[in-house]
Amino acid sequence: MKEKVALISVAANIFLAAAKVIAGAISGSAAVLADGFHSLADVFSSGIAFLGIKISAKPVDERHPYGYYKAEVLAGAAITLILFVTGAGIIYGAWGEKKMYGRTFEGIIRMTYVIDEKGII
Repeated sequence: MKEKVALISVAANIFLAAAKVIAGAISGSAAVLADGFHSLADVFSSGIAFLGIKISAKPVDERHPYGYYKAEVLAGAAITLILFVTGAGIIYGAWGEKKMYGRTFEGIIRMTYVIDEKGII
């Protein structure tokens, strides 16, 4: 069942990414195009999750007497690492700028928190 859900997630993310990239290219919207590329990253994460689930479903064998269950955990750790590195890269890039649209970086952090708390993001 987990494999089926993960596979549906990969397929849905592929469809969503393609639709957003096409819509962004046709409309000329950089925001929609960027969101499409973000969805492509989700395809990659969903693929890692699918592989982890698929590998963890293998039966117990001589070499792995407790099974392959750790593969799912390792896939989750890999996805976490990817998200952490991506977030760190964004923060590093923003911190290097120090100002965005006339605001200091600290002001942007506060503004993002307020927007997130209101459910806009």
